[in-house]
Amino acid sequence: MFPSLLLLLSLLSLSGAPPGQMLDWSDHLLIAHALGGINGADRTNSREAFEASYARGFRVFETDLMLTTDDHLVARHDWAKNMFEEFHQEPYVADLKAWNPLSLEEFKQLPILDRYQGMELSDLLDLMVQHPDIYYVLDTKFTDEPTIKRQYRLLADEAERIDPALLDRIVPQLYNQKMLGYIDSVHRFPSYIYTLYQSKDTNGQVIAFARSNPRIKAITMVEYRAKPSFNEALKKIGVKTYVHTINDYRTYLKLKQAGVYGVYTDFLGYAQVLKGKTGSWTAAPPLPPEASP
Repeated sequence: MFPSLLLLLSLLSLSGAPPGQMLDWSDHLLIAHALGGINGADRTNSREAFEASYARGFRVFETDLMLTTDDHLVARHDWAKNMFEEFHQEPYVADLKAWNPLSLEEFKQLPILDRYQGMELSDLLDLMVQHPDIYYVLDTKFTDEPTIKRQYRLLADEAERIDPALLDRIVPQLYNQKMLGYIDSVHRFPSYIYTLYQSKDTNGQVIAFARSNPRIKAITMVEYRAKPSFNEALKKIGVKTYVHTINDYRTYLKLKQAGVYGVYTDFLGYAQVLKGKTGSWTAAPPLPPEASP
């Protein structure tokens, strides 16, 4: 039996789901940040990062979506100058400014770190078709109503073209309370995450918003805000807590002790966080082709 299969079969089932039953996205402890890290690099949102993370057992993937100059959505953390520099893309863009949005064609011709491939929205959705056990958590960055509605209209239209059921496995992140209405006016998603890095809400306001909107299944926050009392109050109303972005195992353990359910991560894996547990972390781990009966 192959080592990768042994690893998957040795990890803990998060929900007690019987073999063959797919877990809900919120049953997963780990969310791959920007599709996951690869060879020490983070935030690439690349096809290769997705493939590496999927092979490591991830099934929930956070990805960043940016609009191009010709009105397409692409998997890109941002158009800031430092991102082009970090990804060794300066030679491909003349006269870099503080913010450098590209056309779709320019983006597709842009290698990431000289070897990784960026993806447009249709590529991300095609991966959902190929892997019916994955979910996306969307980081769309912007908070103004016109941009939000445009981003989600493009998403909904492309999903309708490929397979409308894909929208049921997409989890938008909300950055403020008004954003729920903006997105719902385009498409009512089954569940949402309220992420607090742009929010000015108090803990009490967050709890009240989540309590009155049962489709908010999780709250995501930075480490310092994940206090035991806040985590417990959210747990009491059935809302899970995640912290971003955590790559240190000791920090992960500390957060778990404080009542955090899971984390966004670049480099942590199930082999670490479930070390020593028995069973299978996922209801139906994919068999390598060579090991299939």
